Amino acid sequence: MKNSVTFLMLIFSLSAFSVFTSCGKEKGKKPSKEEEPSEKYFLTALVDGVSFGDPNDTNGGSMHKQGGTTYLILGLEENSGRQIYMLIDLTDPSTTGTFTSMSNGVEFRYADGSINLWVADESSGSGTLTITESTSDYVKGTFSFTGVDSSDNSTVQVTQGEFKAKKLF
Repeated sequence: MKNSVTFLMLIFSLSAFSVFTSCGKEKGKKPSKEEEPSEKYFLTALVDGVSFGDPNDTNGGSMHKQGGTTYLILGLEENSGRQIYMLIDLTDPSTTGTFTSMSNGVEFRYADGSINLWVADESSGSGTLTITESTSDYVKGTFSFTGVDSSDNSTVQVTQGEFKAKKLF
C-alpha cells in the first residue's frame, strides 16, 4: 500500500467521522470496562504504559472500507488528537483470525496528536491483530504492536489493545 494515499484516505475518514471523546491518561493502568451494551463501540490500548481511548465511549471505534479489499479500524481521541489505526486487506470483511504485520497487508499506526507517526508494517516494527468476532454491524478483537518512527527510529509499544468497531460501510 502506498503510504501517502493511505494517509490521505485516513485524513478523509477522520474528517468524516469525528465524534470521538477521550479519557484521562493514567500511566500504567488501562481504563476498566463497565457492562458493555451491544451498541458500545470502543478502541482502547496502552501506549508506552499510558491509557488510550475510553472503553465506555459509545462511538470510540469504527471500521471503514478504504477501497478494494482494504479496511481501516480506527480509534481517535478527539481532545488530544491521538489516534490508533490498523489497515488490513480482507477479501471478506466477516473474516476472523490472527494477522501479523507480515501478512494480509496489515499496517499498524499510532499518531501522537502532533507530527509524530509510528508504523508497524512489512518493513518496520511488528504487530498482531486478532479479529475474534465479525457481524454485519461490528468487528471485535485485540491487537498489539511496536511501531517505528522513520524520522528518528524511535519506537512506541502499544499493548493490551481491544476494540469493538462499528462497521461504517
